Formats: sequence, structure tokens, C-alpha cells
Amino acid sequence: MSTQTPASAELDDQLFPNHAVPPPSLELQTNIHNTFWSPIDSTSSAQDAQHHAAYFQYFRAQCDAWRASGCEAATETYQDLLELVTFLQTVQEERRDCPQIAAFFQLSLQKSHSTDDGDLRDFQKSKMSIDNAINFAVRVWLMLNVGAEKVGIYPGKSQVVWLESESLKELVCRCFPLNEPDEKVSDCRIPYSFNAYSLERIGGLEIVWTDHLPDHLRLNEDLCTVSLYHHASVLQSCKSASGIRAVYQEELLAEMLQTLALLLPRSNTKCKRWFRRSLKKYPKLDPLAGDIELLPGSRKLDRYRYWNERLRIVIKAYESEPRALPQWWHDRRNKVQWYTFWVAVLVLLLTIVFGLIQSITGAIQAYYASKAVLQSQSG
Repeated sequence: MSTQTPASAELDDQLFPNHAVPPPSLELQTNIHNTFWSPIDSTSSAQDAQHHAAYFQYFRAQCDAWRASGCEAATETYQDLLELVTFLQTVQEERRDCPQIAAFFQLSLQKSHSTDDGDLRDFQKSKMSIDNAINFAVRVWLMLNVGAEKVGIYPGKSQVVWLESESLKELVCRCFPLNEPDEKVSDCRIPYSFNAYSLERIGGLEIVWTDHLPDHLRLNEDLCTVSLYHHASVLQSCKSASGIRAVYQEELLAEMLQTLALLLPRSNTKCKRWFRRSLKKYPKLDPLAGDIELLPGSRKLDRYRYWNERLRIVIKAYESEPRALPQWWHDRRNKVQWYTFWVAVLVLLLTIVFGLIQSITGAIQAYYASKAVLQSQSG
């Protein structure tokens, strides 16, 4: 009987046990990273695991939530998950309903359910567990909130449905369409004051951190929120992937990293303090999101072919008229307008104060004058 190493033994652990478990061990994290994105050597495993701590908290949270949802999945162990992701990488240009995917699960399907007796209910149940397994794999591998509405477990996030008639590559292209910049805004530059701190203080927009990659830079006008995808470590790992592991376009990932550098600039002291407070408030944030270098030319809006439309929408909301007095106070982009507004407010307040004083003193004078008249008449 062969002796299993701790890492290989842990691969046989249940993905969805009946109790909450901590994030995967360092060895298992390395196995997951090597399968999902790009291989790392043993000397850098500890440092890389530290960088991906936020991701593996997300990974464990997905496992716990999937277990709590009661959705049956054909993948039971970590080994099953890694084998499924490796297989999906090889067929990423094939339709979801292609025979290869059906054949991959055929053996486990035959072992789990017998269809010879015509029990179609068992067969359908197994088919659903296969769909759930694929959805879960894509969720933790590509961080896409894939699944039909009845399978979704995170309300508030947008959902993606992977159609049976499209391939994984086509799904990714649909989630991240190319938006060629408008020639009218080809010379438009993103303001230096445009960052996450200013969006909240000046723009009156709340930053919402998301694990769902397609929600990045999504503006919700009703709730006045802007979603930011914060897993910069995952973006860098995806960017370094090659061969069949490279599912996302390198340009897409590079643009996402630069949008994080724009909104969380390392050189802005106020924004850095704001992000440190966010890390304390939300311990599951990826700290690397606030440590991305802004490359030359990254303030030109037409540089972004994937994110230019969402950037324009957020910038437009940021540059709109302030809606509350705190926003007016913090909005000092136009010094002349700022001084003019607050001088007008001060004059208005002084006018109201002196008007009240004059009214009160007038009332007091009238009171004593009438009192004196009444006393003289009675005397």
C-alpha cells in the first residue's frame, strides 16, 4: 500500500462537508493554483499563498454556501474539482453540451445511477448534479457567478447563465465585450482626482467590493454604488497563465489591473489611508488591490477597449453636480466655484442670523413699548 503525502491525502477531502472547515492548507492551495492558473515553485509557495489569502477565503465561502444551498454536485472531493477544471481547460472552445463533457461524467454517472430500469428521475438528478459541478468549478476557477437563478446563492450580484449552445470562450467574450472608444472622446483624459476615496467623498457613491469579475466598475444609479473587483492577485495569476490555462484575454486583465491602479493610487495619501480603513472593515479584501503600479498613458480613456464604457459612466456620475452639502464641502476641484458657493452660503447664513436677531429685538422692543403704554394708561 503506497504512503500518501499530506497534500495528496487532502485532495481526497470532501469539498462540501457537513461542517464548516478552514481554508485549504498551503500544499492544497499550491495544487489549486497550479491547476487553475500557472505553476509556482515550492520556494515561492508561502509568499504566493499569503498574496492569495483573500481568494482562498472566497473559495472556502463558496464551498460553505454551496453546501448550505443543498445543491447536489457531481464533484465531491478536491481531486474531482481539479480534474474537472483541467478537463474544461482542454475543451474551452467546445459547446457546453458537447459529447466530450458528457463522456467525462459518463463513468461516474453509470456508477451513481442505473438508467437501464428507465428511472428517468434518477438520470435527470444526475444531469443536474453535473451542471452544478460545472457551475461551481467555473465560479471558483474564473470567479464568474455562473448558474441559473434557482442555483444562485448570492443575491445582489449579477448572474451569468452559461448557455448549452456556447463554449466557455464564447461565454467569456459575452461577459467582457470589446467596446471601441468613441472618436469624440479619443483625447479625453481621466481626472487626477478620480479615485475611490473621491468617488465616496465628492461623488456621493459608495464603493461595493465584489468577487464577481463581470461586476467590476458596475454603477448602480438607484443605490448610488460602484462595484470594484478587488482580487488583484487572481488577476495577476490569470495574466501569467499560458496555454490552455489562459482563458481570459491578457489585454482584459491588464486593463482591469490599471483600473484598480486608477481608483486605488499608491501615490495618493488620502486614498491609501481610506483603503487601509477598508482593509480593517473588510478583512477579506485583497491588499494587493491597493498596490498596483499605474503605467504611463493609463489616464487616457481610449486606452481601455474593454472598460472604457463603464469608466465613462462612472466618471460622468462623479463629475455631476453634488447632491448634498458634505459633497459640496469636499468638492474642491474648481476652487473659484467652491469659494463662490461657500461665500454665498455664509452670506445667506449671516443674513438669516441677523434677520432673526433683528426680528427678536424688534419683538422685544414692541413688547416693552406696549407694556409701557398699558402702564401709563392704567396710571
